[in-house]
Amino acid sequence: MREAINIIWRLSVAAELILAARLLLQGLGGVYPSLLTGGCVFALRSSLLILSVHHSYSRSTMGDAWKLTEPLVWLAWSWIVLELFSKWTGSYRGIGRFGRFLFGALVSIALLVSLILFPFEWKALFFAHDFRIYYILTRVLMATLALFTFMVWLFFRNYPAAVAPNVVRHTHITATYFAVNALSYLALTLNGPKVVAEVNLAIVAVSAGCFSAWAILLTRKGEERESMPAIQPEDMARIERVNRELLGLMKNFPS
Repeated sequence: MREAINIIWRLSVAAELILAARLLLQGLGGVYPSLLTGGCVFALRSSLLILSVHHSYSRSTMGDAWKLTEPLVWLAWSWIVLELFSKWTGSYRGIGRFGRFLFGALVSIALLVSLILFPFEWKALFFAHDFRIYYILTRVLMATLALFTFMVWLFFRNYPAAVAPNVVRHTHITATYFAVNALSYLALTLNGPKVVAEVNLAIVAVSAGCFSAWAILLTRKGEERESMPAIQPEDMARIERVNRELLGLMKNFPS
């Protein structure tokens, strides 16, 4: 299984680079700057880690490289999700403000729950001392992003918005990526070392698959206004009403 993981890991790097190239060639780099930046950052980071694994570098060198770059990964994924959310909200300022507030609240709640469970999880983990901290923070972020993306999809499924087909595809792929990652981390937390290989395989496989899907499905045609679905007047009235109500609600919170 180790060889399969290494092969798929390399394929995921190739998919990340292809995505970045495709976005630039189709003129979509400015439309999805977070995804473009993320593809480049993830590819560079994985390449460094692969080199450290397969050359005569010590395990501590790879660990230091992983810890140094992991916060960049957190920032990149958070940017990607918040940018995707902004594509859905568009001119709905009330929904946009509420969504950003909700994102912060979800992160805070997830950190609080993790803090409560920290003693139990700390004992269950088998990593070295500082790696456990990074693992817990990564797991919290993946679960939060998975939940937030799912809530965005669910909300706009019930309250349709006029968005480009690319945004819908982007949402589906993003939700899949975070769902698989969140479930993989949960499996590792619950089962420990015996599922490490399977979890690593799932993580590199979903990365290769999702970046390939982004590269293929995000097209210039998918951004054209003519390709946007027509929204029924009653649906438009519903979402505008929700936007007004949330805008009024958010006036009670600091900007």
